[in-house]
Amino acid sequence: MAELVPGAIGLVSGKVGTVIASKWRDIHYLKGILKANKKKKGDQDNINCIRFTKIYDFLSFIPDLVEDGFKHQNTGRASAFNLALSANIGAFLGDGAELDYASIRISTGSLIGAIAPEVTFEVPDCITVRWADLGDTYNQAPSDRAMILFYNSDGGGAAISEGVVRRGELQAEIPFPPAFHGKHVQGYIYFTNAAGTKNSQSTYLGCFIVPESDTDEPNPDK
Repeated sequence: MAELVPGAIGLVSGKVGTVIASKWRDIHYLKGILKANKKKKGDQDNINCIRFTKIYDFLSFIPDLVEDGFKHQNTGRASAFNLALSANIGAFLGDGAELDYASIRISTGSLIGAIAPEVTFEVPDCITVRWADLGDTYNQAPSDRAMILFYNSDGGGAAISEGVVRRGELQAEIPFPPAFHGKHVQGYIYFTNAAGTKNSQSTYLGCFIVPESDTDEPNPDK
């Protein structure tokens, strides 16, 4: 596929011989007409397909967080979701197809993120997240909205808080469903300013085993 540059007679459109001229967002491009590929896939091709499917499925499960987290990038040439997909296409352990949750980013930006975050399970059926008070530090404000995700990596499902809590409150309590008990959850947090024009890069909070009962102690899975 090649990008088109306007010539003396402007831009062409439609089928031209063995190529098709088209437009997507701000990009004018040429692409060849698809042909059947009879080449047999190798092991690495199969791994790459599995990788793509896994990260696509993960991001597709949290579309609103991803859309908000990447919407301030150059979306004239790619959707926010595609930018997130591109940023996370290498988020795997080694050469295999196991997701590296610690390296996944659900947001990017220049705001200061969560400093010294802490996760506890002290409130029944809730996950509590705390972060440091930064006072009058530049590039953050108490009015910044906290966007928090806990993803059940054992069986799917998520507990999400989208902008309900402000940075200045220094903590959030996120209710989780009964299916989370005894399961591994992956935590993420980022902030977006009150105007909705700037984000922080997301911070990975860690992997935790949700207590089986309300009296159990939290079990960080290191």
